[in-house]
This record gives sequence, structure tokens and C-alpha cells, in this order.
Amino acid sequence: MSYIRKYRKGNKVYLAEVESRRIKGKVVQRFLRYVGKQADGHTILSTSISEAQVDEVKLYGPLLVLHHLAEEIVCASTWAPTPMRF
Repeated sequence: MSYIRKYRKGNKVYLAEVESRRIKGKVVQRFLRYVGKQADGHTILSTSISEAQVDEVKLYGPLLVLHHLAEEIVCASTWAPTPMRF
């Protein structure tokens, strides 16, 4: 899995996509691509947003809403697995 890493060069902060792997017991980062830089706390991307690709989407919103509503009406405990009673 890759992630965005900040690194400094002089007074500037740059962003790069890197991937960490364990090789012979040591963690090694592999540079994947340059993303952009930060200036005054804002990110400046090096490419257009139209060139971005989405590999995977996880949908958590509806589950969070359902959980919040269950806590509001105090029925979340009834959904939790309980031991069988004889």
C-alpha cells in the first residue's frame, strides 16, 4: 500500500507517493512518483486532477449513520452478539 510522504529540501516541503516494504528484516521505502509541494500550508499538485485514478472505494458513511442512530435510540446493544441462553 502506498502513501504520501512529506520531505524537506532546503526551505521547501515536497510531497511524494512512496511504498514501504520489508526487505531482509529492514523497512525500505520505494519512491513511486512526485505528487507536488506545499506552500503556505496549501498543497500544490504537480498534475491535473483529471489524470487521477481511483483504485478502490470503501463506503463507510451509511454504516456510521446507522450506528449513530442506533446509539441515539439505545438499541445498539441489542445488535451485539450475545451468548445463547437455554
